Amino acid sequence: MRYDFLTIDTALNHIIKFIPRNFVEIGSRDGHDTKTIQRMFNIPTQNCYIFEAHPELFKKIQNQYPEFNVYNCAISNKTLPLTFNAADLDNEDNPGMSSVLESVDGNFNSYKVDIDGWRMDDISSNLLLDNIDLVKIDVEGFSLQVLQGFGLLLENTKCIQIELEHKEVWKAQTNYESVKQFLNSKNFVELIHIRMAHDQSDSFWVQRNLIDKE
Repeated sequence: MRYDFLTIDTALNHIIKFIPRNFVEIGSRDGHDTKTIQRMFNIPTQNCYIFEAHPELFKKIQNQYPEFNVYNCAISNKTLPLTFNAADLDNEDNPGMSSVLESVDGNFNSYKVDIDGWRMDDISSNLLLDNIDLVKIDVEGFSLQVLQGFGLLLENTKCIQIELEHKEVWKAQTNYESVKQFLNSKNFVELIHIRMAHDQSDSFWVQRNLIDKE
């Protein structure tokens, strides 16, 4: 089982025994993870939301998974247009490395595209999504900005699975320690941390009151 799914399965099925009734994926690439989570927990398809900034990948997800709510935008800490470094699908083997930020080593084959940036609390208000049971975040160095954009919605977010870096891969990015401090300050507890060989980690966080109820 992949590390990110392992953290989700272990935390929800074996530690806190919590079944999510909705799911949000921020930074998807292909939509397959949402389908896997939806099946794992039998979440109604209309309660699954995908946010993918890459315009070409967004179209592929929309075509393959019309049953989900799919949006072509970047989740950020400001509701403003921004420039996105989108993988050149003809010349880049890892389109999942697309990011708002620029690659440090310059070896990522990408092109710049102007897209809509949304704070999560702003877009969730438009979608009438006032609470989130489980969110999965994989945004290549932009995680802190994404979480900042939740605003007060974080108080109504129960579980977060997130991929984070432990060294600079993207210019001016924030790393695991910065995100950890932020989530701790927002009453989140890290249940699981899996460090991977390539200076990234998968971690699973829950609101403290979800543990206190056990």
